[in-house]
Amino acid sequence: MSPETTPLSLFNTDKRVNRRRKMNMHTNSHQPIDQTIRILIVEDRDVLRTQYRNQLRQFGFSRVTTAINAAEAVAMLESDEFRNPDVIISDLYMEGMNGIEFVHELRRAKNMTPVIIATEETSLEMCQAIQQIGANHIVSTPVSAMQLADAIHKVVGTSSDDQSASSQCRMTLPL
Repeated sequence: MSPETTPLSLFNTDKRVNRRRKMNMHTNSHQPIDQTIRILIVEDRDVLRTQYRNQLRQFGFSRVTTAINAAEAVAMLESDEFRNPDVIISDLYMEGMNGIEFVHELRRAKNMTPVIIATEETSLEMCQAIQQIGANHIVSTPVSAMQLADAIHKVVGTSSDDQSASSQCRMTLPL
């Protein structure tokens, strides 16, 4: 048995982590990160907005923009400088326009950018309501960087999954 396959090699992660970084892969899913993916995070809580941005950047997503609420996100999406992100991650419960209203506004304006809703709500009814207004995926908070990255890959079509999340609502629950 080579040292690479011994149980002790499980504790020697430095070589594997460095190899994955060079290959620009997710830590566990072995999917390449497309650094050109443009991500808009819509979150009214500073701590979570910063956490999501930092998690995604650590995972190799370099084009991450944030909005402090849905109204700011709508204005950004109507501007020429940030018209077409590849994916939007939005909080469900925000002051003013909430996540459902935000997605409804996007779809009414014929904006079909994939939307991931981040929420503590995990009921089937909530998933169905979010799907009905046109969101593509739900992540249950608190969410890890890997869960965010996997959800992004699912909705932008770079996932190894056979089913596209753009045609059905999916939910990622915390580990």
